[in-house]
Amino acid sequence: MTAPSRSRRPSVPWSPNDLVRLVVLSLLAITGIGIAWYQTSGTGRLSEQLSWLNLSIASLVVASLANLMWIMNGRRSVGLRRQELLDRWDIEDERVTTGRFAVEPEPPVAAPRSGVLVRADGMAYAHDPSCPLVIGKETTVVTEASPPLCVICHP
Repeated sequence: MTAPSRSRRPSVPWSPNDLVRLVVLSLLAITGIGIAWYQTSGTGRLSEQLSWLNLSIASLVVASLANLMWIMNGRRSVGLRRQELLDRWDIEDERVTTGRFAVEPEPPVAAPRSGVLVRADGMAYAHDPSCPLVIGKETTVVTEASPPLCVICHP
């Protein structure tokens, strides 16, 4: 029995063509810098060194552009994959789609569901005993008048 075939996206954001482009352009830039260094080292006259200096600067620009294209292609691929996942989940929350949170959410002020609030050692917020953040931990009953409440379980 074989598993159903699904088209799988690669786990890396770059294609093999992106890698080849980066390597070829980087090797070209390194070669240009090496040739310019070798030719410049044989002379002490500034007028003879300037043309080789121009070659090394142009090679540095080629290497920089190769790396910039590599990073931008990866960023574009990650953005497209992110949008595809958000579309698949049909998420409408603006905070999730933009990745921007204007303000931190305030802890809700409401009566606890069970009537009891608990807190484990080292916790700042009060939780409902059924909250996944306190299940399995040693807890103590909160006796404060209005403690900050958990934003997960909304007690």
